[in-house]
Amino acid sequence: MSVKIAVLETIHDAGLEVLALTSNVEHFEGLSRAELLSVIHDYDVIILKSNIQVDREFLERAQALKIVARAGVGVDNIDCDLLEEKGIKLITTPTGNTISTAEFTIGLIMNLIRRMPEINTAVQNNDFRRHLYEGRELSQLSIGIVGLGNTGMAVARRLSPFGCKLYGCDRTMRRETIFADLGGKMVETIDEMLEHIDVLTLHVPSTDKTSNMVNESVFNRMKKGSFLINTARGDIVNKKDLIEALDNGVIASAALDVIHPEPPYNAAPEQHDFSHALINHPRILFTPHIAASTNDAQKRMSLQIAEEIKAFFSD
Repeated sequence: MSVKIAVLETIHDAGLEVLALTSNVEHFEGLSRAELLSVIHDYDVIILKSNIQVDREFLERAQALKIVARAGVGVDNIDCDLLEEKGIKLITTPTGNTISTAEFTIGLIMNLIRRMPEINTAVQNNDFRRHLYEGRELSQLSIGIVGLGNTGMAVARRLSPFGCKLYGCDRTMRRETIFADLGGKMVETIDEMLEHIDVLTLHVPSTDKTSNMVNESVFNRMKKGSFLINTARGDIVNKKDLIEALDNGVIASAALDVIHPEPPYNAAPEQHDFSHALINHPRILFTPHIAASTNDAQKRMSLQIAEEIKAFFSD
């Protein structure tokens, strides 16, 4: 019998073409939750990203489910304990978007320290007074990286040749030697790096321990005029405290690829009335969760998922 696969969110065609050779692949992108719950009852595999909640209600409807395939890294939208309880395999792609996210992070850092958003706004208003927009050299800055998993280490490797000072914080400390080889100093807690750094970049998952981790206490210990980068998860940063830090000048500017709650990424402007205080702040560069949105990363993740699904059903 052919394996039945339901694609609930769009992924790259490369992996789907591989799966279609041996499986029955059906598409349900764009359906409401109620509509999805009505169609998932007899599928062996579901493929999704971060928008669909796989919770008890979902799994009670998906009676035939054997695999949940998540194209990406974070699993905060999936009840992993319940998957394990039910014997359902979880597939993720922890290295698939590492390069794209790391490169995007470097781009955000450069945009902030050279004040690109401000400059772009100025010139669009016919203001070319370049003396108003002196930036900073990356080589003269100290960068604090919170989370030294695949993405955090990829960021460190790309920053090291610029000559900036690197500080890293990771709960496991298992990559201390590798980080030191890049010229970085590992610390056990975020507090130990705050007074030294000019840029704080976040690369940790959303958990009970990391939720609101970057808050008033953190901002109060940072240098005045520091920069914040978040390409991880929106709830890691306390919204109210960030706005206050921006308004009082502790944070010169912030680049956020994620916010909490997240906007409706698949809806056209006329289809929603979403608003968020962080999006419209004049010193925030906001991008709609696109750090991993390169053709290269999406193709890589799609193929990784396809190979793991094939391997599971060939055993």
